[in-house]
Amino acid sequence: MGDLAGRDLLRRIWARLDARLNHAGPEPVALALSGGGDSLALLDLAAGWAKARGRRLLALTVDHNLHPDSADWTRFAAEAARAAGADWRGLAWQGARGGPGVPARARAARHALLAEAAREAGARVILTDRDADVAEASAARLRAAGLDVIADRLEVTDSAAVEALAAKYPDVDVLVNNAGIARSNVPAETMSDDVWSSVIDINLNGLFWCCRSFGTRMLERGAGAVVNVGSMSGFIVN
Repeated sequence: MGDLAGRDLLRRIWARLDARLNHAGPEPVALALSGGGDSLALLDLAAGWAKARGRRLLALTVDHNLHPDSADWTRFAAEAARAAGADWRGLAWQGARGGPGVPARARAARHALLAEAAREAGARVILTDRDADVAEASAARLRAAGLDVIADRLEVTDSAAVEALAAKYPDVDVLVNNAGIARSNVPAETMSDDVWSSVIDINLNGLFWCCRSFGTRMLERGAGAVVNVGSMSGFIVN
């Protein structure tokens, strides 16, 4: 790749990072680093962006203890991170063992370890539900596990309520839309207008209200990301 093409690619990658990551704040930008080629390339790009934007970069490596050479791989990742100017932290899965379902268990453990490290680095979660008691009960369980969680009530079918919540928390970096219901026990030919409307209000309208209210503020800040959680019901008839 020529210098001109390389600079153009770097410019476009940094523009993507600018659009998704907060440019300011004391918390570091966290990066999962396996030590493989793809993650090393991401490390190099993220390190350059973080240095240019004045942000601290924290690389996190999970050692699943499933391979005899895993300690060497972890050590290599640490050296690569520090050479790139990033802080580094190693995370170890202590529950490694054989048997069925190892990939799924390792993946779940990896996600949990990374989430915990992100929390310790300053990440905070705002958990909402249409029932304030349900939101608080869920948040309490997460707090008991050491997570920094705020519980709040939100009825996603009420666009004014969504807007009010977005105004209350204007600095949300990542929005996860996970509200959804199914009425698959009601045959389409006998489904009432009210039942149909309740599904559309929560699964479609609610998602849009949240994207609009929180997304507008992300655009104003010039950073943010939205994750919309779907369902297999979007691909099948049930």
